[in-house]
Amino acid sequence: MGHFTLPDPGGRLSESERELDYSGVHLISPNGQQSVGTTETEYPNGLAFSPDEKILYVAITRLDAGCLEEKEKKQLCEHQFIRAFDVAADGSLSNNRVFATMYSGEDGVPDGMKGGRRREHLLHWGPRAAGSSTPPEII
Repeated sequence: MGHFTLPDPGGRLSESERELDYSGVHLISPNGQQSVGTTETEYPNGLAFSPDEKILYVAITRLDAGCLEEKEKKQLCEHQFIRAFDVAADGSLSNNRVFATMYSGEDGVPDGMKGGRRREHLLHWGPRAAGSSTPPEII
Protein backbone atom coordinates (compact mmCIF):
# COMPACT_ATOMS: atom_id res chain seq x y z
CA MET A 1 0.00 0.00 0.00
CA GLY A 2 1.10 3.58 -0.56
CA HIS A 3 0.89 6.62 1.66
CA PHE A 4 -2.08 8.93 2.02
CA THR A 5 -1.89 12.69 2.01
CA LEU A 6 -4.67 15.22 1.94
CA PRO A 7 -5.07 18.60 0.32
CA ASP A 8 -6.76 21.40 2.19
CA PRO A 9 -7.97 23.62 -0.65
CA GLY A 10 -11.23 24.65 0.98
CA GLY A 11 -9.75 25.39 4.35
CA ARG A 12 -8.06 28.71 4.54
CA LEU A 13 -7.96 29.80 0.90
CA SER A 14 -10.41 31.90 -1.05
CA GLU A 15 -12.11 30.18 -3.99
CA SER A 16 -9.84 32.00 -6.46
CA GLU A 17 -6.71 30.72 -4.65
CA ARG A 18 -7.71 27.06 -4.57
CA GLU A 19 -5.91 24.66 -6.88
CA LEU A 20 -8.65 22.02 -6.52
CA ASP A 21 -12.41 22.40 -6.34
CA TYR A 22 -12.77 19.74 -3.63
CA SER A 23 -11.24 18.53 -0.41
CA GLY A 24 -10.17 14.93 -0.43
CA VAL A 25 -7.78 12.20 0.55
CA HIS A 26 -5.16 11.31 -2.02
CA LEU A 27 -3.24 8.08 -2.38
CA ILE A 28 0.43 8.16 -3.30
CA SER A 29 1.49 4.73 -4.55
CA PRO A 30 4.93 3.26 -3.82
CA ASN A 31 6.01 4.22 -7.37
CA GLY A 32 4.96 7.85 -6.79
CA GLN A 33 1.69 7.86 -8.73
CA GLN A 34 -1.04 9.98 -7.19
CA SER A 35 -4.74 9.17 -7.30
CA VAL A 36 -7.82 10.41 -5.50
CA GLY A 37 -8.77 8.09 -2.65
CA THR A 38 -12.01 9.92 -1.89
CA THR A 39 -13.66 13.30 -2.23
CA GLU A 40 -16.23 12.36 0.41
CA THR A 41 -14.54 14.55 3.01
CA GLU A 42 -15.79 18.03 3.76
CA TYR A 43 -12.66 19.56 5.32
CA PRO A 44 -10.15 16.82 6.11
CA ASN A 45 -7.73 17.87 8.80
CA GLY A 46 -5.97 14.80 10.09
CA LEU A 47 -5.52 11.13 9.23
CA ALA A 48 -4.93 8.01 11.30
CA PHE A 49 -4.93 4.31 10.50
CA SER A 50 -6.14 1.41 12.62
CA PRO A 51 -3.23 -0.78 13.80
CA ASP A 52 -3.91 -3.31 11.02
CA GLU A 53 -4.19 -0.44 8.46
CA LYS A 54 -7.61 -1.69 7.33
CA ILE A 55 -9.48 1.42 8.51
CA LEU A 56 -8.58 5.03 7.73
CA TYR A 57 -9.92 7.68 10.11
CA VAL A 58 -10.27 11.25 8.84
CA ALA A 59 -10.86 14.21 11.18
CA ILE A 60 -13.40 16.62 9.67
CA THR A 61 -12.94 20.16 10.95
CA ARG A 62 -15.91 21.89 9.32
CA LEU A 63 -18.22 21.98 6.33
CA ASP A 64 -17.90 25.59 5.19
CA ALA A 65 -17.72 29.23 6.30
CA GLY A 66 -21.07 28.83 8.05
CA CYS A 67 -19.35 26.65 10.62
CA LEU A 68 -16.90 29.46 11.38
CA GLU A 69 -19.81 31.81 12.00
CA GLU A 70 -21.45 29.27 14.31
CA LYS A 71 -18.22 28.97 16.32
CA GLU A 72 -17.89 32.75 16.62
CA LYS A 73 -21.44 32.88 18.01
CA LYS A 74 -20.70 29.94 20.38
CA GLN A 75 -23.36 27.91 18.57
CA LEU A 76 -23.30 24.18 18.04
CA CYS A 77 -21.59 23.18 14.78
CA GLU A 78 -22.90 19.82 13.61
CA HIS A 79 -20.22 19.36 10.96
CA GLN A 80 -17.37 18.19 13.19
CA PHE A 81 -16.73 14.49 13.28
CA ILE A 82 -14.38 11.68 12.43
CA ARG A 83 -15.10 9.66 9.30
CA ALA A 84 -13.94 6.06 8.85
CA PHE A 85 -13.20 4.30 5.56
CA ASP A 86 -12.35 0.69 4.87
CA VAL A 87 -8.96 0.37 3.14
CA ALA A 88 -8.49 -2.35 0.49
CA ALA A 89 -5.15 -4.01 -0.26
CA ASP A 90 -4.68 -1.68 -3.26
CA GLY A 91 -5.29 1.38 -1.06
CA SER A 92 -8.77 2.13 -2.38
CA LEU A 93 -11.30 3.45 0.14
CA SER A 94 -14.90 2.33 0.66
CA ASN A 95 -17.68 2.22 3.25
CA ASN A 96 -17.56 5.89 4.25
CA ARG A 97 -19.18 6.31 7.67
CA VAL A 98 -19.18 8.59 10.68
CA PHE A 99 -17.00 7.02 13.38
CA ALA A 100 -17.47 9.72 16.02
CA THR A 101 -19.34 12.98 16.31
CA MET A 102 -17.36 15.89 17.72
CA TYR A 103 -20.11 18.53 17.83
CA SER A 104 -19.38 21.43 20.12
CA GLY A 105 -20.15 25.08 20.56
CA GLU A 106 -16.84 25.47 22.39
CA ASP A 107 -13.71 26.86 20.78
CA GLY A 108 -11.75 24.18 18.99
CA VAL A 109 -12.21 21.71 16.15
CA PRO A 110 -11.01 18.20 15.25
CA ASP A 111 -7.55 19.21 14.12
CA GLY A 112 -5.41 16.14 13.71
CA MET A 113 -5.09 12.67 15.19
CA LYS A 114 -3.04 9.52 15.51
CA GLY A 115 -4.01 5.89 15.91
CA GLY A 116 -2.12 3.88 18.52
CA ARG A 117 -0.99 0.27 18.64
CA ARG A 118 -3.48 -0.58 21.39
CA ARG A 119 -6.44 0.73 19.34
CA GLU A 120 -6.52 4.06 21.14
CA HIS A 121 -7.08 7.27 19.21
CA LEU A 122 -5.20 10.44 20.04
CA LEU A 123 -7.00 13.57 18.90
CA HIS A 124 -5.85 17.16 18.81
CA TRP A 125 -8.78 19.47 19.50
CA GLY A 126 -7.33 22.73 18.18
CA PRO A 127 -6.35 25.20 19.25
CA ARG A 128 -6.20 24.23 22.93
CA ALA A 129 -6.64 20.59 23.83
CA ALA A 130 -5.65 17.03 23.13
CA GLY A 131 -7.14 13.81 24.38
CA SER A 132 -7.18 10.09 23.89
CA SER A 133 -9.86 7.46 23.70
CA THR A 134 -10.09 3.71 23.35
CA PRO A 135 -13.15 2.52 21.41
CA PRO A 136 -16.03 2.65 21.96
CA GLU A 137 -15.52 5.76 24.08
CA ILE A 138 -15.48 9.06 22.25
CA ILE A 139 -13.52 12.10 23.37
